[in-house]
Amino acid sequence: MIQINTKNDLEIHLKKQDKVLALFYTSWCPFCRRFMKIYKEDVDPNSFDIILCVKLDDYSNPLWEQYSIENVPTVIFFDKGKIIQRIDAESGLGLTRSQFADLLAKC
Repeated sequence: MIQINTKNDLEIHLKKQDKVLALFYTSWCPFCRRFMKIYKEDVDPNSFDIILCVKLDDYSNPLWEQYSIENVPTVIFFDKGKIIQRIDAESGLGLTRSQFADLLAKC
């Protein structure tokens, strides 16, 4: 699991790897902190070429707009640089383990 926080870093990984799972989060979000544990426990590292944690603490980070992220945590599965699946947190609720399991089953 690799920690990144810039558009450039993400683009490098998307070009170098085919199957990329990326969690977009902020360090101050309680729903993100809760979900981070689920993300680390439930992801099978053998199912993806790389697993990323994309920290978006800065609201001026262009990744917010590029991926239309309105709520965090948001998980996006990329294959060959294209978005294949994604789940976005519900405002005030975050993401659940079962929502994440449903996404993983589709990857």
